[in-house]
Amino acid sequence: MIYRALNIVSQKLNLFVINKFKIDDKIVILSSPGDSDSITDNQNMNKLLVSLVNVERETVLGFNFKSRQFVDSQMYKGRPPFNLNLYVMITANFIDKNYDESLKYLSAALEFVQVNDLMTKYNTPELDPVFEKMHLEVVNLGFHELSNLWSILGGKYQPSVLLKIRMFTIDKEELESVEVAAGDIQTEI
Repeated sequence: MIYRALNIVSQKLNLFVINKFKIDDKIVILSSPGDSDSITDNQNMNKLLVSLVNVERETVLGFNFKSRQFVDSQMYKGRPPFNLNLYVMITANFIDKNYDESLKYLSAALEFVQVNDLMTKYNTPELDPVFEKMHLEVVNLGFHELSNLWSILGGKYQPSVLLKIRMFTIDKEELESVEVAAGDIQTEI
């Protein structure tokens, strides 16, 4: 599911950038922004990279067991869904002499986020039916946090933006138990 969510974001971003700059090549790819000595370095060069950097469980809604009527007087109980937030980095991976290009493409990525901050089945028909919606927002990082993030990723800093995709839900709806629900109790006196 995480792959499908990031793939939708990267495909829409790619289409947005291609239309904005009137280019023919695929410019947005799913890839780690890390070490520039990797084998995929040439494939990643002069591209916008979309990378998952963290997954966070959303606890605002609390933790409840689901309980629904199953058949007549029987109820089933299942595990609660995971409501997740995905932290995604968009990196402008352009060589040094193309630094101005990296800023141009990163600006386009920010425009994309501003225009597509809420993806639903109505404005994103290719959105997988398991996703109700995806809400994109920019995450502010201080210099120290940014430095730590790039250290963890194993690369030197490149122009980038960190996004949070809110309320991504995973719900397998597996049956945990079936119980008989108490009906109306009738007593005669």
